[in-house]
Amino acid sequence: MGTIEITLVWRVIFLVIAVIHTTFFTIFAFKIHSTSQKLINNHKENRNIAWFIFQYFFNFIGAAFAWCLLWILLPTYINAFSNQSIELIGVKEIILSIILLLGLSGYIPLTIYGMAISFSEIAKKLSK
Repeated sequence: MGTIEITLVWRVIFLVIAVIHTTFFTIFAFKIHSTSQKLINNHKENRNIAWFIFQYFFNFIGAAFAWCLLWILLPTYINAFSNQSIELIGVKEIILSIILLLGLSGYIPLTIYGMAISFSEIAKKLSK
């Protein structure tokens, strides 16, 4: 089997799905994740217009970035599985796939927030 070509129709379908999904997660991602909802309730003083704009922007960037990663990785995965050449998938593709899944599920902002909190807690413990 050779390389699989993605036709214009599939590109348009991909773009339409990506735009719909990105719009949905831009608007609703921080509202639908229960942990994010706890964050909203715990930080009511931060619930001004700037906070909401930041959340919408961050979720938009995360979802859009994930769809771009999917566009880049999809041919690699299609060719790897259609040719039964799993060795085409390396560590780079696996790491990018994890980021892709976080972006498509709306967890990039929460993951980055959690990492920041974890690093600050580690720094506090190391400074003692």
